[in-house]
Amino acid sequence: MKRKSRMTGPAQLLMFVIPLVSSALVLAGCSSSGSASSAASTSTAAAGASGSGQVAAATTITQKWINAAPTLSITTPLKSPAPTGKTFVWLNCEIPACTEIGQGLKEATAQIGWNLKVIQYNQANISALVPAMQQALTYHPVGVALSGLPQAVWQSEEAAYAKAGVPLIVGFVGPVNLSSTVIGNIGDGPNLVEYGTMMGNWFISDSGGTGKALNVHIDSLEILKGISDSFDSTVKSGCSGCSVTDLSSTLQDVESGALNGQIVAALQRDPSIKYVISPQGGFIAGLPAALASAGLKNIKISSTGSSSANIANVNAGTESSTIGGAFQVGGFQMIDIALRHLEGMTVDPYDGGLPKKLIVKSSNIAPVNDSPPIGPFIPQFKALWKVS
Repeated sequence: MKRKSRMTGPAQLLMFVIPLVSSALVLAGCSSSGSASSAASTSTAAAGASGSGQVAAATTITQKWINAAPTLSITTPLKSPAPTGKTFVWLNCEIPACTEIGQGLKEATAQIGWNLKVIQYNQANISALVPAMQQALTYHPVGVALSGLPQAVWQSEEAAYAKAGVPLIVGFVGPVNLSSTVIGNIGDGPNLVEYGTMMGNWFISDSGGTGKALNVHIDSLEILKGISDSFDSTVKSGCSGCSVTDLSSTLQDVESGALNGQIVAALQRDPSIKYVISPQGGFIAGLPAALASAGLKNIKISSTGSSSANIANVNAGTESSTIGGAFQVGGFQMIDIALRHLEGMTVDPYDGGLPKKLIVKSSNIAPVNDSPPIGPFIPQFKALWKVS
């Protein structure tokens, strides 16, 4: 496990300023004490004004996301009703997000009379993805979708897909190089940084601009790295009185159940840290119990990609905020991209972006495995696809 600490704001600045001020006072003697005191007061007042402004700005942004009413951004319908009888392939992995995307794909393909083929592989064993991609082509599909693993893992298969004329529609993988073959990337674009900025602004607002956070990194998954990096940069640029400690972990640690223990150990090393930030809520759903068992109190937890357990914990007050992954909506968006591609329409590779909402205790949202739930969006997609 790697751990690095990064301090921002007055604490770091004072390391350099205090020795310089002390030397100046010795040289100037007592006659300078009045001017030195005045300068210090002016500096403190300026820092306080800056900090309060940062908190006010973060609070405004946080309230916007708490009050957000999730909607679809794509409003242009297909040119013709969705064709029926096509085959689409989903490469399903073992983590909860994949299950939810798969559920979305199952429902979406049922709405238009398509045949969904599912091929299972394990993300913790990335070498299994390429054989799964090769198997997918044997079904002669109109599209193949995958999630999670970065382009470097599956890029070698793009030529075979281009030759077969089968588009790849990926999701939640982080940045990719789009092409005539890789035509969609759900969850990337503006979405990638927004999850981190949402958690970052919530942290700044909730802590009053003085919080210390443990930011969990699972950087082998590019989309999670992007979220964690976005949190870091949001706090660094937006909170002069906050600090962040990065905790590096792995997908193997998550699947072995070691992550929560790593978080507990990091908090025990530095008891001044009172916030835990995770780029995937399902990875830390058991964290409140682990904290309680270790005797760690008053720790606030925020995450994205929430599971029903995360939302239940928020309602109970053992987690403080979470953001739904909208994974099932993402599955529908993958099919939306495939349909637009089939009809020769202009394709937004992000399909307008995922709907997002910051969930806190006052939101009073019923625990669900995927938030926002797909139900209210199905009639919107059916209208876009011109199906009854």
